[in-house]
Amino acid sequence: MQNEVYWYAEAKKANVSTPRLITYDLSEKIVPYKYMISKYIDGRPPSWDSRELQYRAGIFTGKALRRLHKRCVNGFGSLNQDNKWSNKTWIETLKYIRSFAIDDRAALKVLKPKQIELIDDLTIYNKGLEVKSSRLLHGDLYSQNLLYENGQDRFFIIDPSYYVIAGDPMYDVSYSMVERGKGFNEGVMHGYDIDSLTEKEQYRLKLLGIFQTFKDMTWYVSNNDSKVEIKKLHKSLIERLSSV
Repeated sequence: MQNEVYWYAEAKKANVSTPRLITYDLSEKIVPYKYMISKYIDGRPPSWDSRELQYRAGIFTGKALRRLHKRCVNGFGSLNQDNKWSNKTWIETLKYIRSFAIDDRAALKVLKPKQIELIDDLTIYNKGLEVKSSRLLHGDLYSQNLLYENGQDRFFIIDPSYYVIAGDPMYDVSYSMVERGKGFNEGVMHGYDIDSLTEKEQYRLKLLGIFQTFKDMTWYVSNNDSKVEIKKLHKSLIERLSSV
C-alpha cells in the first residue's frame, strides 16, 4: 500500500486527475491492518464504451502521462515496507518484472526456446534499455485502470502497479503498443505526442512493446484465457521480433 499512497500524492502534484485520497494509515495502530480511503467515483472503464470515447480516454491518458513523467524519483521499481526503492537500476527492475509476471512454462507452450531467449536478449539483458533518470510511472495503464465518471464527461486514473511505479517513462507508453483496444491505444500515442520522442526513446519504446506483448500473451496462456487473444498477441509478437 506504500506504493499507492506515494503514487496518489505524487500524481496530485503532477496535476493528474485521480480520485482524491481522503485518509490512510500504514502504521496498523488504529486498526490491525493498513488502509487507504479515497473518494468514490460513480463511473465505469471507458473500455465498455464506443471507440470514440476510448480514443478520448487515450488522449487524456497520454497527456496525463506526460505530466506524470516529469516527476523525478530517487530509485527504481516499487517502495518496500521501509519506504526504500526495490531496485538500484531500471534493468534490475525489468528482470524482476520478468521473473514475477512472466511464466516460462506458459511461454514455452506458444514460443520456441530460442524465441524466448531472443526476447530476453532484447529486453532484460539489453544495456541499451538502461536509463539513468527514474521517473514516476503508473506501471499498469490499460484502459481498465481508468474511470469515466457518469454524467460528468471526465476521466480519472486509478490503480497504479504494486511492483513498478518508478523507472523509464517508455514502460508506461509501451502498454499502448499491445494489440488491444486500438481506439484507446491510438489516443495515448497522440496525447503523449510520440512523434516528439528522441531516437533513443523510440528505440526503448519499440523493445518495451515487445516485452509488454510477451507479458500479456503469457498471462493469457497461464490463465487458459481467450485463445483468440493469445493468437492475436502471438502474431503481433512474432511480427515485432522479425522487425528488429
